[in-house]
Amino acid sequence: MEHDQELMERKKVLERKIKTLKRELKNTEEELLQVEKELRSDDNIMDYRKNIRDNADGYESDGNTSEERCETRKRRDEADDRETNKKRRTVNKMIKRLTNEIEEEESKDNAQQTDTKSLAEQATEIINGYGIQKGQEMLLKLRWYNYAESFQMRIMEEMKRDLSISEQTARTKIYREIQEIRKLSEEDYTRLRKMTSKAERFYRVIEKAGGKDKIKHLSGISVDAIAKLRKGELENLYRGLNAKEDTGEEGRICEVINEQSDT
Repeated sequence: MEHDQELMERKKVLERKIKTLKRELKNTEEELLQVEKELRSDDNIMDYRKNIRDNADGYESDGNTSEERCETRKRRDEADDRETNKKRRTVNKMIKRLTNEIEEEESKDNAQQTDTKSLAEQATEIINGYGIQKGQEMLLKLRWYNYAESFQMRIMEEMKRDLSISEQTARTKIYREIQEIRKLSEEDYTRLRKMTSKAERFYRVIEKAGGKDKIKHLSGISVDAIAKLRKGELENLYRGLNAKEDTGEEGRICEVINEQSDT
């Protein structure tokens, strides 16, 4: 009986993971279509350049034979094809890397990421993630969530290790350790504290909404926007997440947040 229950729980986890991957695949496919559109535009430009070159070949001196001109055009066409294929390979690599990074963040055990070095690396990833592309939106949110949870766990570790210190003292101790290991200036130190505070607000919202698994329903809503939601907006967010969790209508959540609380 207990084994059956474990299998059922595992089944639910796998089903949720499949839903997440399907949504991310949809996002990456849209990004791929955009890139392919740009590639086609590049191809048109190359065709245009090719036509110009072909026309120019017609005015070459009679010293060049038709075989030589044909060989020249062939080499140019092959070079253009290599450039196009190179771009396509780059896009495929980007998609594969993004999928792997999302899976890694989803499965990360934050209890194992509370040492100062890990916290510093996570903080750096978040800072470098500003301006991240739309297709990587979920990855960024997962990183904010994981960093905040790891930071919270580290605070608890510090307070258990020394029962005489307060939460703020433990927090400052961790900040200073990250500052030392990353050689941060005082300006960057202040930025780290503000960023961590925002990450924790985001984390609390997601936890109250039901945990990390809810992040996949928040497409189109930035971390900044979520962290700044007021009480009434938060109630709408929770209601929207509960109502739309199994519908796949992610975009609808943005509308729900803006609805009046009494509707």
